[in-house]
Amino acid sequence: VWFKDGKPDRPVLVYDPTSIACAKLAINATLSSRIAWANDVAVRAKAFGADPATVCKIVGMDPRIGSAYHSPGWSPAGPCIPRDLDVWLSAPGEGMAEAILVSHRITRQRILGQIMEELKAKPITTILVIGLTYKEGGLDYTDALGPAVIRECAKAGYRVCAYDREGTPAELIAQAGGKRVEATATFSASDAIIVGFPGYPEECAEAARNGSPGIMIINPWR
Repeated sequence: VWFKDGKPDRPVLVYDPTSIACAKLAINATLSSRIAWANDVAVRAKAFGADPATVCKIVGMDPRIGSAYHSPGWSPAGPCIPRDLDVWLSAPGEGMAEAILVSHRITRQRILGQIMEELKAKPITTILVIGLTYKEGGLDYTDALGPAVIRECAKAGYRVCAYDREGTPAELIAQAGGKRVEATATFSASDAIIVGFPGYPEECAEAARNGSPGIMIINPWR
């Protein structure tokens, strides 16, 4: 609860601890379902020949639905939503939460596959991955896009360098198959740059000035 002028900024509810904890799990599982649905909407919209971003925007304008957590992109990452979905799945249900988890796995495979297809179409040997945490300013890497891209590219035989402002441990990058570097030292030496979330405008601008042949910015979950 946030306080303003010494008073809570929203109603304070007093219930039994189990119900409060269960509600918290249900909230994050629901947010997870919205992201899964946004990705499903985007894929099906594209199959119909529509513009996915436009369709998702219009759907979010419906006041019964809203736009929060309704943007297609990488599936939920970080220390809270994936963990809470896993805990929610530990209780018996009616299959909805299980379908959400499967949907997230399909989304990750689809996005990584699209990245690899783009890379294979060009004469690329060295890749720089920028942004490794699950979101800008975050300090967690659970299910994050950046490390997943490093693993996939290293597995395919590319030389992978990695950089972020949060000081990602070199050991974590090495475990994924990459090497931690200072971004400015690798822009000119990289054949392609993959940005884990759009929080690096200065780095992308510098990459463009240095003649990087390709910059891919992947939409984060939100």
